Amino acid sequence: MELTLRRSDGTIVAANRGWDSGTAANSTALANAAARIGAFALARGSADTALLVSLPPGAYTAPVTALDSPAGIALVEAYEMDAAEPGRFRNLSTRARVGSGEQVAIPGLVITGSNTRTLLVRAIGPGLNAFGVSGTLAKPSLVVVQGQMPVSAKTGWGTSADPIAFAAAATRAGAFALEPGQSDATLLVTLSAGAYQSLHKFVHEFD
Repeated sequence: MELTLRRSDGTIVAANRGWDSGTAANSTALANAAARIGAFALARGSADTALLVSLPPGAYTAPVTALDSPAGIALVEAYEMDAAEPGRFRNLSTRARVGSGEQVAIPGLVITGSNTRTLLVRAIGPGLNAFGVSGTLAKPSLVVVQGQMPVSAKTGWGTSADPIAFAAAATRAGAFALEPGQSDATLLVTLSAGAYQSLHKFVHEFD
């Protein structure tokens, strides 16, 4: 498979096929970086991909493409290495084909430190139609879990107890607005340190 990092204008920043092959600039640096931030190690000689890059502020995409193998499941991760620097990893979004059962999309997030973090988590289906995306999920549901324990769940946002608070949170986080009454799911949740999964997608942090 191939991992490509692109700017919002489509310009390719970096690409990789095989994290310790000839297309990897420095496999030792990649392995050391993974160990430093606690990512699980990748096998030498595997077709797994990885990039270690320094980026200016902006929006980026990281599409993963199957090359000479059938389509299958892949895990895409992004880690901020310079946590002490002024720059900030503001949000992470994933576009995926979503179903039920084994076809549920499962983005994960890890919170570190001693303070809680407030996150805006969104599962967007109909809201993507305005961007020309076809085949969108008609009625997404959203569950944030820690281990096997649900932390919070939502289906639809415009009919929630306080849609104004969700709209204000989206504006504050720089997320695009959702139409009231649509079935896109939104959660505003405060979490302590730990590992979580968001069943379906879209995370914006603003604490």
